Amino acid sequence: MIIAWVECFFMPSRVRQYNAAQAIYISNQILGTAGPYASPAALAVTHCPACNSPIESAAVYCPHCGAAITHTSLATQPAL
Repeated sequence: MIIAWVECFFMPSRVRQYNAAQAIYISNQILGTAGPYASPAALAVTHCPACNSPIESAAVYCPHCGAAITHTSLATQPAL
């Protein structure tokens, strides 16, 4: 009973910390954050097909409307 009483005061801060870490992880996945070795073409800005908002070309989801962005294999190939 004593442990449960102590935990009721410390649990909210741990939950907030965990939720903040998950929010950062999810936002990085949505934005498609490129690593340090990404090519300049991967950092180009394109437009969302659903809402026409500017998004990074490596993004998986539109940060404005949440629509899934599909990348075709032709779009990812370098120009000859």
